[in-house]
Amino acid sequence: VGGAIIAFRSGVWKPGVFPAGQQPAWRDAQEWARIHTPTDAVFITPPQRMGFFTPDWRVFSQRSTVVTLAELLEAAYAPEYLAHWEPRFEALAPGALAQFRGDFFRNLRTTSEAFYSLSTPQVLQIAHRYGATYLVVEQPHWRDLPEAYRNEGFVVYRLPLESSLLNPSTNRSASSRVLYP
Repeated sequence: VGGAIIAFRSGVWKPGVFPAGQQPAWRDAQEWARIHTPTDAVFITPPQRMGFFTPDWRVFSQRSTVVTLAELLEAAYAPEYLAHWEPRFEALAPGALAQFRGDFFRNLRTTSEAFYSLSTPQVLQIAHRYGATYLVVEQPHWRDLPEAYRNEGFVVYRLPLESSLLNPSTNRSASSRVLYP
């Protein structure tokens, strides 16, 4: 009984029959991205979004991300991938990797806290460095950026492409400028 309670509360066991799969807000955001963005669009997504029943961003969106924690699993098959993954992960979740101690759920929390500690100018700098054109955040982590899509769990923002918007000191109206219709 204790094992069943732990499995249910941790999300490992989700009883039910879902012939077409579950339709959570995360999947809805991915499907919006697949339908409404170019195939070469790059997204900054919450890197900690992974789990037993949580599909990686690329599953339903069919769009690239800057980096996710789930991609660390690729290193088991291609250890050289770490050289590509680690600087990107450090950029989106600063200091999180150094705090990992083998506790899966704590690592997810640590990654989330690090990701959401980034300021909007920091996010814009990362976007510019890696060519990201969209940012996905869980509600209620709002940003002063143009919204492209919102559902009950997530907001997708369009990221400005102009490098002058990356430095708020040179352009005071950067956060309020809308570059897209």
